[in-house]
Formats: sequence, structure tokens, C-alpha cells
Amino acid sequence: KVSGMTLGGARNYGVYRSQNRIIGQLDSDDVLIGDPVTKILKQFEQSGAAAIIGIYQTAARNSETGELTLDNQIILHDEYLCNQNNPLLQVCIPGPGAPRYYRKEAIISTGGYPDLLYGEDAALSDQLLMLGYIIERNLDEANYIAVRHSSNTDSEELGSDVLVRKNYSKYSFKLSIIEELKHLVLSNPYYHKFNNRVGF
Repeated sequence: KVSGMTLGGARNYGVYRSQNRIIGQLDSDDVLIGDPVTKILKQFEQSGAAAIIGIYQTAARNSETGELTLDNQIILHDEYLCNQNNPLLQVCIPGPGAPRYYRKEAIISTGGYPDLLYGEDAALSDQLLMLGYIIERNLDEANYIAVRHSSNTDSEELGSDVLVRKNYSKYSFKLSIIEELKHLVLSNPYYHKFNNRVGF
């Protein structure tokens, strides 16, 4: 257990001390169904992907009784199925999905998780795509339950000041993606030919 770090810093603490080649990320209040880890590891053996991300379903936990109620929502995040570097798409994606598994060497090659209070997982996925790595999906079944309750870091019940800080942390990293998009547009000869009076 570590303290005094951002989420990104805490994750890097674990990554750099891990002796394993595959790093899995699971929130402490969420639930795995069955043994999806074995399936993911087999997929890594057959793939050159830097990361494999599954699909999940959401549930609500009663803060008084602790009872878990599934809401029958399956979250796919199909925008990551493109398997290509798409800066415009990345700007619109709030998170890469779950559960998330990464090759350790791929995380390290990006410089590790960004030192963010929140959104460090989405930022890491952005970095991987910008460096040309492939993110694959495991769509077999929703074997991960994301539990929603008032203590979630993305809960709507949080105070507005906390939400502002968290969202600034999460989306300020996207500025580098916007700069990449700007570069792609400005390097396109058709942009200059037909839009010479329009610019960034």
C-alpha cells in the first residue's frame, strides 16, 4: 500500500516493481467473474498487441446494505476497435474500457503512466496509440463488473470542486492529442490548397 501519490504515480510504483511481463489493472471496488485473466494471457501469447482491454457490465452497490444490483448494461468501447492511430477519435474517448492488461515493456517505453490524479489509464492508452502500438479487445464476455457507488472517483455525488480538479487532470493530457491532430491537418497538402485562409 502506498500513499501521497497520484493514481498514475501509484500505478508506476507497482509496474516498475513487478516481476511479471503482463500488468493487469483492476479497481479495488470492482468484481471479476470467473477466470478472465487466463483467457487474456492466452490472447497475449497469440498477439503482438501492447494492450488487451475487455468489455464490462455495470452495477450499483447499495451504500447501506452493500447489495450489488446489475443494470444489464454492457460497455463495449468499440471506438478502440479501429486498431489505428486516430487523434480525432482519441480526443472524444473519456476512457479505454475495462478490464485493462498491458505488456510491462510497452508501459515502460511510454515513460509509464502519466502522473495524473485521474484518467491516467486513458492517457496511457493514448500514448500507446500515438507511439504506434496496437490495442486489442477481448469481446468474449463481460466478465468484469464496474461497481457504481457514491465513493467512486467519477461519482456524480462528488463535490463540484473535486470534479473540476479531476476532469482538468483527465482532459488536460488530451492537449497533446490535439497538437498531434493539428500537425496531421497542417501537413496535409489539400488543407493548404483548399483552406489557405483557415488555420489554427
